Amino acid sequence: MNTYAPLVVGILLLAGGGLAIFRGLVHAQRAQRSSQWPTTPADILRMEMYTYQLEDRTRHKLDLLYSYEVEGTTYECERPSYFPVDTKDKISAFIRDQQNATPRAYYNPRDPEDAVLAVSGEKKYHVFFMGVILLGVGAGLVFMGMERM
Repeated sequence: MNTYAPLVVGILLLAGGGLAIFRGLVHAQRAQRSSQWPTTPADILRMEMYTYQLEDRTRHKLDLLYSYEVEGTTYECERPSYFPVDTKDKISAFIRDQQNATPRAYYNPRDPEDAVLAVSGEKKYHVFFMGVILLGVGAGLVFMGMERM
């Protein structure tokens, strides 16, 4: 077996883990910040749930497009939330909530193209924790690879 293999794989896992931690933290921070953003009325242009088969599992996807206006400029966005809206129950609840209220877009005042319709939801930190695991495994492999040299 190549003596450099654990070292190379460990370095790749360290890089992947670092990237996953960074993306997880950025996502969580955006989700938290979006609740502080100003709002404006939104017009739902398209909103429906698609159901499809992937291998042996049934999957659901939200197809969403909405428009909103900020300082005379009209924007369009497809992002429902920074929280996952990825199961049948979550998609159904999101659609029901938007239909039962006047939709409002929460937009980033520094970048009005960045918007969401919902600022609450289930917080998931799985990307962050996956990064921590990858870092741990990567560090172990790097250590093991350096011991063999």
